[in-house]
Amino acid sequence: MRTLVEFVHTGAGVLVVTGAAGSGKSALLARLVTLSDPLPIC
Repeated sequence: MRTLVEFVHTGAGVLVVTGAAGSGKSALLARLVTLSDPLPIC
């Protein structure tokens, strides 16, 4: 997760998330988006 957060903060380059089906790629990226949103969802 630290690697993803650092990538988001730098904003440079391309990050490819890979893994087997069901390994949690989408869940990981969704969590990153959720944590990076400064406004609470009401």
